[in-house]
Amino acid sequence: MSRYTTKTVAVISVLFCIGALSAYGYALIMTSQMGQELRSYFETIANNEAKAQVYQDLIDTFEDSTEARAKLSTFVLTEDEAGDFLTEIEKIGNEQKVVITTHALKVEKKKDTPDMLSVQFGLEGTEENVHHMIALFETLPYPSSIETLSLTREKEGMSKATIDIQIILVAYDR
Repeated sequence: MSRYTTKTVAVISVLFCIGALSAYGYALIMTSQMGQELRSYFETIANNEAKAQVYQDLIDTFEDSTEARAKLSTFVLTEDEAGDFLTEIEKIGNEQKVVITTHALKVEKKKDTPDMLSVQFGLEGTEENVHHMIALFETLPYPSSIETLSLTREKEGMSKATIDIQIILVAYDR
C-alpha cells in the first residue's frame, strides 16, 4: 500500500505543481496585460495634460497679446470702417488745406483674394499742399496701393489731382 500511496502522492504533487505553474502563468499573463493597460492610461493622461498645457499657453498668449492685437487692428481696415476712413481722409484734407472729394467708392469681393476697397479721390489746393496730401496717401497705415495718379497744374500755384487707391480689407469671418 505504501507503494500506491507514494505513487498517489507523487501524482498529486505533480498535478498540484502543474496547477500551481498554470495559475502562476495565468497570473503573469494577466499582470502583463494590466501593466500594458496601465501604461496606455498613463500615456492618455500625459497626452491630456500636454493638451491642457498647450491650451493654457494659448490662453496666456491670447491674454498677453490683447494690447498688441488692439494696436495691430489700427493698421487694418474692415468694410464696416470704410465710412470712417473716408471721413478721416476728408478731415486730414481740411487740415492740409486741400479740398478732397470722393468720386468713386467700390468694394471688390473676390473668392480667393482679400476684399479690396477701391476709392477715387479728387484733390484741389495749392501745389505744395496737394503734393503733401499725395505723400500722405502713399504712407497710409493700411496695406494699400496707388493705382493711378493724375496731377494737373492749374492757374499759378494751384493744382488738381485725381488719385485711385486700392486698400486691402480684412474680413474677420473668413
